[in-house]
Amino acid sequence: MIKNQSRVVILIYMIGFLLGIVYMNMSAGEYISSMGIFNRNFAEQFQKADIKGVQYLGYLVRLRVLPAIILALIGTTRFRRIGSTVFLVWTGILCGVYFTCAVMNHGVSGVLFCVVGLLPHMACYLFAYGILFMTIFFYPKKQWNYEKTIAFCLAICMGIALEYKANPILVKMILKRI
Repeated sequence: MIKNQSRVVILIYMIGFLLGIVYMNMSAGEYISSMGIFNRNFAEQFQKADIKGVQYLGYLVRLRVLPAIILALIGTTRFRRIGSTVFLVWTGILCGVYFTCAVMNHGVSGVLFCVVGLLPHMACYLFAYGILFMTIFFYPKKQWNYEKTIAFCLAICMGIALEYKANPILVKMILKRI
């Protein structure tokens, strides 16, 4: 039963991903893809940037822990399934926009940039958010416990550490090749 429901979770995410791609291709493509990390000037600025350690770490903690807190709070309400579904669709939309921007600005090599930009820390975040999301989505069949708390906290901390140390190095390496 849970295996079939896991497929539903993947389907929900993929619907969001498709919506992100459609959104970029139909309405906001050129405007959004010309900003932020996919701007041509970004690569030059990023390679010259001196990243301040404590400020960047604080930014990462806020960026990665705040959505987890929001999702956990949604999980305590009676609207947990609806809220977690909206959260998952929104995540899919953002990923669809992200990858579409990459392809629009850099072609196939933009996908490589996206994958390198998301590794290795995103594997930790996927594990942590997967624990949290699946527990909320399949409640009351799955209950939160100490083991999940420890695994979640360790995965988030390891993801932040990898994103803090390894990711800037990897992104600078790939930006030299794009």
